[in-house]
Amino acid sequence: MKDITLPRGIKFLVSAFASVVMGLFCAVVLSGETIMLSTLIVTAVSFSLIYLVALLLLSFAKETDNISGFCFGVLSVATLVFIRVCLLYFASADYNTFLSYWVEDLKNMPIASALSTPVGDYNVPYLYILLIISRIPASDLVLIKAVSCLFDILLGYAVMLVTREITKSKSISLLAFVITIAIPTVILNGAMWGQCDSIYAYFCVMTLYFALRKKGAAAVIMFSLAFSFKLQTVFLLPAVIICLFIGRIKPLHLVWFPIVNLAMVLPSVVCGRNIFDVFMIYFKQTQNYPSLDMNAPTIFRFVFNVDFEWFNTLGIMLAGFGVLCLLYFAFIKRNKIDNRALITFFYLSALAVPYLLPRMHERYFFVADVLSVLVFLVARKLWYVPVINIFASFIAYAYYLFGGVTIVNYIYVAIALMVIILLVIKDLYKYMNTSSVGKEAGNG
Repeated sequence: MKDITLPRGIKFLVSAFASVVMGLFCAVVLSGETIMLSTLIVTAVSFSLIYLVALLLLSFAKETDNISGFCFGVLSVATLVFIRVCLLYFASADYNTFLSYWVEDLKNMPIASALSTPVGDYNVPYLYILLIISRIPASDLVLIKAVSCLFDILLGYAVMLVTREITKSKSISLLAFVITIAIPTVILNGAMWGQCDSIYAYFCVMTLYFALRKKGAAAVIMFSLAFSFKLQTVFLLPAVIICLFIGRIKPLHLVWFPIVNLAMVLPSVVCGRNIFDVFMIYFKQTQNYPSLDMNAPTIFRFVFNVDFEWFNTLGIMLAGFGVLCLLYFAFIKRNKIDNRALITFFYLSALAVPYLLPRMHERYFFVADVLSVLVFLVARKLWYVPVINIFASFIAYAYYLFGGVTIVNYIYVAIALMVIILLVIKDLYKYMNTSSVGKEAGNG
């Protein structure tokens, strides 16, 4: 039986109706919770709108032109949005210790003072978001998480765009969207923990997307936006350099990096904040947490009772050496780097760099979790990559969020990630030495 093609107008109407139903459903289900009525209303409205955004994105996508694809998107996203709603009222230690106080401080200041006053240790673009939240008479916990959940949806859409570019398959692209927003660590990061890693991760994946499409200026702008939200964007710097090697990004495009970052902090500087203080935020972050690992399954799980300063320096040197090896390999094979190989380089950068660096938190593998899905989608034989990568991150999340629960010994997790890195490098080397790759890569 031939699948029915849906007009876009019908999809819009269904999206609007489904989002209203989602809001009402959330309100009814949560009405039994011991929460204020205003918080319940804000939750229902916020996640009804987030669901609407997801459905509108799918409505414009060719992946949902037929009724089966659209229905799959509507139902699967509804489930994944509601799962997030069920986790909203959990207040993590990070929220109780930091975020709630930052919002309260911003709430008690005039807007100009809030923009010019150092609050917390995040870069100022995220503080703009917290400032807006502080002005809304509603639960800041729900609103903080709602922003992250909105970017979960955008992140899924970005992965769908990359998958479409590589596979040209509507069904696989739609599946990529759903898988991404279903990743356990993506769900827990925003909806439960209240972290904002999906924001910079979205811009990181869009960097990859525009690099694949040979739109270098747009790629650098996306990378710059990611960096303006999170320092951890630098884990992808080796992949961006590789884009320079193969001409996906031109040297002239790099001028966008300082322009974008300056533009993102300009409101704060205009209101009176010292620009030197703003640009020192990331440096100060690197000096926090004097521990070789911060609940992350990195290579430092293999060392015990060692001098921190010495091994900290050694770890930075080791990561630097690993990056140089990766760049050297990419440079000598630059004529054989096609789109699949470029995705793999992005993944290796996102995983191997934090794996080798000291002072890493468990959340620093967030982008690697997402990119591992793309590695699988472009090379199905690497199905074990997302399985192990995401499970390793989940173990670390569980230890923090669920009261020190240890599912698997961290040493075994660190070994598993090391094996994944080596196997992906081996597969990449083998792939790039096949005769057909050079012909494909000639376009890049």
